[in-house]
Amino acid sequence: MKDSDSAKSKIEQLVKAYTERYADEFLLFQEAIKAKRTLSKDEFFQLEGTEMRPLFETPEKLYASFVLGLDEDELIWFKTNEGGRWFASSFPAFALPTFI
Repeated sequence: MKDSDSAKSKIEQLVKAYTERYADEFLLFQEAIKAKRTLSKDEFFQLEGTEMRPLFETPEKLYASFVLGLDEDELIWFKTNEGGRWFASSFPAFALPTFI
């Protein structure tokens, strides 16, 4: 799919730019993710008392760069299950489940 290929390429560039430009913030974010993983009841990161299993979390600045840097179709793809799984597996520093 064209939208997924172009979205992947742009996301890779945006993540690289974010981790370089905001290296200190990224290190703090990684520590926060590690702490959140310890709160999960299983390796799939199922949230206590819910059926929710979030795949990843992004810092606000990175997500804002996605909104600004991706076109509408690319952003829609990113928000799909396929896009979320790709992001979590491609960038494990942002993944919440530990099995990725």
